[in-house]
Amino acid sequence: MLAALGSALLAACAQPPRPASGAADHWSGRLALQVEDAAAQSFSAGFELQG
Repeated sequence: MLAALGSALLAACAQPPRPASGAADHWSGRLALQVEDAAAQSFSAGFELQG
């Protein structure tokens, strides 16, 4: 169940960029993950994809 929740949170954080005229295929976003356990942890990372 925790894996499904984590996957849903990761998918919700990614957003396609606004369309720009003449721009190459480009995606950027931020991923965030929170682990709700006795030793709570949170992770986040930014990304950029081209291609």
